[in-house]
Amino acid sequence: MGAPSDNAATVTGAMNLWIDGVEYGSWSKLWLRTSAELKLSIFHIALFHQAAHSVEGMMIDTVVVAKKRIGMDPVISE
Repeated sequence: MGAPSDNAATVTGAMNLWIDGVEYGSWSKLWLRTSAELKLSIFHIALFHQAAHSVEGMMIDTVVVAKKRIGMDPVISE
């Protein structure tokens, strides 16, 4: 969540996203809180459809929330 900040110039929040060992996102300078009292207590995953809804849905088998990347090394196939 980064350090608490009262202005956008000093924000330090960050988020990275890996799916099956492939990094799809690395976001930094996110403004996530102004108070040190605010702590992460809920992690919500949702599927968003911009247009027509698909029938595939979303299947999730493992979710890891951590301060640094752990495990899940990329699979190397020959």
